[in-house]
Amino acid sequence: MRLLAGLLLTALWAGAIWWLSRSGLYTPGSDVGYYLGLCGALMMLALLGYPLRKRVRRLSSLGRVSRWFSVHMVLGVAGPTLILLHCTLQWRSLNAAIAFWCMVIVAGSGLLGRFLYRHLHVGLYGRPLSLGEVRTDAATALGKLRDRLRADDAGDVLAIVEDFARTAVVVDARGWARPDAMLLLAPRAWLAQVRARSLARRRTALRATLRIDAQAMAVDTIAAVQRSAQFLPLERLFALWHVLHVPLVVLLAFSVIAHIVAVHMY
Repeated sequence: MRLLAGLLLTALWAGAIWWLSRSGLYTPGSDVGYYLGLCGALMMLALLGYPLRKRVRRLSSLGRVSRWFSVHMVLGVAGPTLILLHCTLQWRSLNAAIAFWCMVIVAGSGLLGRFLYRHLHVGLYGRPLSLGEVRTDAATALGKLRDRLRADDAGDVLAIVEDFARTAVVVDARGWARPDAMLLLAPRAWLAQVRARSLARRRTALRATLRIDAQAMAVDTIAAVQRSAQFLPLERLFALWHVLHVPLVVLLAFSVIAHIVAVHMY
């Protein structure tokens, strides 16, 4: 459901940008286009505030890091949106094209970082998870599910979950050495959840409340096994992302400044 809502919102966002860019209501050089670009550029430059707040001790008194992170994420969406509206999806100079594609790379990097962060932490601003913790959670959930489904004589549902767990072991053991298994783990988890939910729903021998509980437990167990299996590969990717993201933000800042200077000089 969340995925569907996210895709719908993304489609509406992209459609609105496309319509406004092609509406002819303004041009990049008009007052509206100019101020859209200026506001977007300032927002993109302000993205440097979060990494500076994390790394410069003298800034430690300027609010909590979590609040800076929230502002960083908002600016990371609002800034590119205004830039897209400013340029009307056209690039009339080399410096504009460079600034635009630097922005696209940084925005894409930010989305990847958000995805990785969500899988390696508790909540949006929570503490980092540990490998031992996620493995324990997965093992505990799988054990409880086995006891429950065996007691309910729902071995077919249990077979789906255990089959997925065997598939996940490959990712847990090999990680990015098996990129095919790593990349296919999420769709396999979704398919296993759909099959397990469907089978549990059709268990007529169980009362309705028990069928709902069995579905929820199966779905949660598959999710816990998936998180455990992909934890180390995603943790390593997140470490690499940390190394690359900040230089990309700095490169974006320089490209934006160069574009602004070029616009006002020529």
